[in-house]
Amino acid sequence: MKDNKKPRNDVLLAGQASEQGRNITVDSNAKHRARITRFGHLRQQSKEMSNWLFTQHDEARALDTPMGELMAKRFGHFANQLSGCANYLLFKHYYTLDKYKLSGLKTCKKHMLCPFCSAIRASKQATAYHDKMVHLLKENPKLKPVFVTLTVRNGDDLKERFYHLKDSFTTLQTARRKWLKRGNGHNEFCKAHGIVYAYEITNNGKGWHPHLHMILLVDDWIDKDKLSAEWYAITGDSFIVDVRRVKPSKAEVDTIDAKQQ
Repeated sequence: MKDNKKPRNDVLLAGQASEQGRNITVDSNAKHRARITRFGHLRQQSKEMSNWLFTQHDEARALDTPMGELMAKRFGHFANQLSGCANYLLFKHYYTLDKYKLSGLKTCKKHMLCPFCSAIRASKQATAYHDKMVHLLKENPKLKPVFVTLTVRNGDDLKERFYHLKDSFTTLQTARRKWLKRGNGHNEFCKAHGIVYAYEITNNGKGWHPHLHMILLVDDWIDKDKLSAEWYAITGDSFIVDVRRVKPSKAEVDTIDAKQQ
């Protein structure tokens, strides 16, 4: 398996090592400061989302209709929940080791809206999938983890762009299943023996940009050019894909084992 791409060492896969037992994860001073910084950025994003929801609340009330009042109530409810998310974090300092542990936090648990809760949920899932991946790699040493990104062209209609990505990926998965069952219609995706993926949606002022990040376990390297051509044939408008090696031993994730309130 050859690859001249820079490995993805920043993929959120591996849990941080515990130095105080199985249920306690501790950070050095440097990691503690980095975690606080990340939490601060996520908290600010949650606050911005809350402010946006409050704006939608005011606009809905201004309609002065029964539906407007109903929507205003819902917007206000979620805005209030997000505004208080992560306003309480409890860290314990193990002074003999000079290390820190996140012991408790208060969250809104609205991961579909809240960036902070979404990050916590993602870290837990990443840790769980990492453990499964390590087990599979031990049982199948010929398999290698590969990080793949599939994109679609930006657009102003979020719903249309998202379903364009989702339906295109379903077509790719269907072709793989047919090859596994019938042995015809092989594509680069058929090289995957295991897949875990997640959707991500961004907007940097140039339209909505939904895309897919995934980890594939393969025993044969995925040809980026062939995958790009196959993806373009499916989407009709998108050919940008990314394929990189993954080094799980160097990846880290914020393991949240604290009690949430």
